[in-house]
Amino acid sequence: MQRLNHSSLKVVLAALLVIMLACNMPGSASTPAATLNETQVALSIQSTMLAEESAQATANAVVQVLPTQPPAPTTPPEQPTYTPYPTFTPQPAATEPPAPTAADPQPAAAAELTDEQIKEKIRSANVLVFEDMRGNFDRKPIVHDVINRMRFSGGKVVEVGDALGKFKDQLLSTTQWDLIIVAAEDHDAVQGEFWEYMQDHVNNGAAVIIEMWYMNQHYSDIQPMLSQCGVEYHKDWYRDIFSDPLDYSIYWLDPSSPILTEPNSGMSLSNVSYLYWTFDAGDLLRLSTGGDAQLVAGIYPREKSQYGVLATCMEGRMIIQTFCSHDYNPSHVMSLWENYIVYTLTNHFKTTGK
Repeated sequence: MQRLNHSSLKVVLAALLVIMLACNMPGSASTPAATLNETQVALSIQSTMLAEESAQATANAVVQVLPTQPPAPTTPPEQPTYTPYPTFTPQPAATEPPAPTAADPQPAAAAELTDEQIKEKIRSANVLVFEDMRGNFDRKPIVHDVINRMRFSGGKVVEVGDALGKFKDQLLSTTQWDLIIVAAEDHDAVQGEFWEYMQDHVNNGAAVIIEMWYMNQHYSDIQPMLSQCGVEYHKDWYRDIFSDPLDYSIYWLDPSSPILTEPNSGMSLSNVSYLYWTFDAGDLLRLSTGGDAQLVAGIYPREKSQYGVLATCMEGRMIIQTFCSHDYNPSHVMSLWENYIVYTLTNHFKTTGK
């Protein structure tokens, strides 16, 4: 049986109370004891009803005070997202680069020219020659004879003799000269701007051979080039008709130098029976700061840094001679000049690789 709710219970109790009261009305045959019992029952029922109403009121009050609870979620609560800790990735250990193989060509500059390649390049070199003794019919032009003996072919060889104008034109031309020779023995002065043009060619890698006796007269013109070389003018080398010829012997300061041994050797400039020029025999050099100059020959065998008459510098691309070629044995001097040409051109091709 279903339980009665509060409203139905109230109705039932109220009905019982009315019935009981009706029984106690005047004229009824109830005994006092019965009346007392009925009264107690009525009071009990009334107390029960009051207690029920009080409990219901209290329940209603509690329901009003308590907040409404949210409905249970219909979806599962969202789980926290897991963020993994950063992991350590070891760096690869440094390794040596692989050795170059045939598939990894090296720069062309690293390959050195063979001796045979250098000889071929010398044979086909572009050579410009100023030699003022071409206009002196009293003596043979030494440099000209050496050029012919070396049999250049395949390149461009220009001999301007003593024509300074043509020499200037060639210096300013577009030709890439491998070697420029200035043999100013006949006391014609190559000076001023010519040395500036020459220095430009040297700075571009050209080889240069200079023979001059008048450095003391035009030193300011050539001084920038000599400073770059590492030598400087020391003093004038003077000779008169009463001088002892032996005082003008020239000694090798470095007998093992290729200038004195390749391709010719055995030359000597101590034989002074060929003296041609009087008064001014030439100039003397000494080493200066900077550059890489070396004295190869001088007038004192033990003086290695001054009193020089033959020097080389610029990685062997330049030779400076300050004595006059025709004052000494012509055959020895010609062999020496051939060595000059081979030495400077060899170093030119080695350093430029061209």
